[in-house]
Amino acid sequence: MVLQKKRWILIIMLSLLCGVLFWLQSAQSAQAASYPRVIAHGCGAIRGETVTNSLEALEQAIANGYQYIEVDMAFTTDGEIAMIHDWESSASYYLGVGQNKAVSFARYQQCKVLNNYTPLTMEKLAEILQQHPQVHIITDTKENNVEILTFIQKKYPQVVKQIIPQIYQYDEWEAVNKLGYQQIILTLYKMPSERNSAYLAKFVQEKGIYAVTMSVDLVNTGLAKALQSYGIAVYMHTVNTLKQTVTALNAGAYGIYSDNLLPEEVTYPGWQYYLARSNNNEQLLSVELQQGQLKLNMRSSNRKGSVAYYIKGELLAQGDLNKVLKTDISHIATGQHVITARLYNGAGQHVATKSYLIWKDKNSVLLATKQCQYILDQFTSLSDFSAAMQNYAPSTQQLAEKSFFARLGSAVYYNNGRTGLYLSGSTLLPAIAADSSGNIYTAMSDTAIALGASSAQMNGTTKALDVKYGGKQYQIGIRGTTKSYRKNIPILKSTIQLYRNRAMGDGQVYAELTGRDYIQENGYLILLPKGSKVTEVQREELLEIAQGLYQ
Repeated sequence: MVLQKKRWILIIMLSLLCGVLFWLQSAQSAQAASYPRVIAHGCGAIRGETVTNSLEALEQAIANGYQYIEVDMAFTTDGEIAMIHDWESSASYYLGVGQNKAVSFARYQQCKVLNNYTPLTMEKLAEILQQHPQVHIITDTKENNVEILTFIQKKYPQVVKQIIPQIYQYDEWEAVNKLGYQQIILTLYKMPSERNSAYLAKFVQEKGIYAVTMSVDLVNTGLAKALQSYGIAVYMHTVNTLKQTVTALNAGAYGIYSDNLLPEEVTYPGWQYYLARSNNNEQLLSVELQQGQLKLNMRSSNRKGSVAYYIKGELLAQGDLNKVLKTDISHIATGQHVITARLYNGAGQHVATKSYLIWKDKNSVLLATKQCQYILDQFTSLSDFSAAMQNYAPSTQQLAEKSFFARLGSAVYYNNGRTGLYLSGSTLLPAIAADSSGNIYTAMSDTAIALGASSAQMNGTTKALDVKYGGKQYQIGIRGTTKSYRKNIPILKSTIQLYRNRAMGDGQVYAELTGRDYIQENGYLILLPKGSKVTEVQREELLEIAQGLYQ
């Protein structure tokens, strides 16, 4: 009798356990169906520019498969909604309105975001939402949160069901809930000291909060994992690499806000694999200029597994993960191609497929992620250095082979006969003419390192550029930015300036740093080999070679 009773108890316990497991599986499936893995941050990056909140960025995000898109909102001076990160720090940079302060709605509509894109209005946003019922907008307001949400509810009630407001304090929930918004996110960036997961979970569960969002800076605090244990969906912002994504998901996040990671990338198991730069296992690929053999570096946390690369069904290379694979693509036609990477686990089972882009020239190749399609579209050729100088005297050729060439408006440079590319993140950074004299400025760090510097980086304390060149250390002042200098370290007389938050230097600063003379004329900057002097004829011929390189 006792034995039979124990059996019944065991059967009941097993039944309960199966029921719990079935419920958990159902809950996870339901969550996966209604929660995205990635939310486009600030409408998502467009042509390498982030947080534009522009019409074009929104349209591109939808075309790229995002169904949940965060949009920044603020009131204009006359009470209409502008899509801008904030007025206090963003107005001048994004809208070009001069001072960082709010403008009228009419003035906002007249602007071009970063001189290229269309400011997004609430009227246009509502129209797009009605055309795309699968899309949801997550609001981010730095002030006037309830007032902005009230404005939307009263003037655009037809899209309220597609709006997911973020609230920033516990006491905002009641007012926002009364407006009829069906899903609400609690974001923690205005609650920096909140770490009480039990209280947070109780609030979320009692109020029916859709999700909790927190900074990726909290990834190691255990807060996300604790909230996850209550069955709460947690998002982290702003996450822009697959490696960082894996860290966030392992720390308890369900998903991320991202500028550039696409929905197709942030899926399991695809997010376990990423293409890195050929010479750096940790630096994820955005765009890389390679010469000679194509080098492919697929990384993964999985120690076992393999990858095979194809172009139009032709096998290019195959081998183990976490190794650089080289392949000869000289037989591949010049132009743009898609590289397909098929990924296999340790048992040889196909687990994921990822796609990348290349733009192939005779001597060079640009390898890029899908998000950098716009960069590849800008190229029709990269000049053959040898061909550009073949009609000149040997003495001129020797000078050219050891010189550095840059051109106004181009992100391509030639150094010691090899091609280089100026990139800021995944954005091309062309040489600029940044002063009244028309001097040509290039990215200081990249140029200095190309010229032989071992390092060049901003000093966080002095706000000057620290450069190590020729075994010596130097400080270079940045106009309007440098606050002080360190003692006993030489300071260059020449100064540099910021452009898109990158330090840019002209021929004069490079000459002072390296001792190399330079030619600057007709939009070209040529840094000559150290100690060389050129005749007038050689000067003209070097300018002709520069013209040939950039035609």
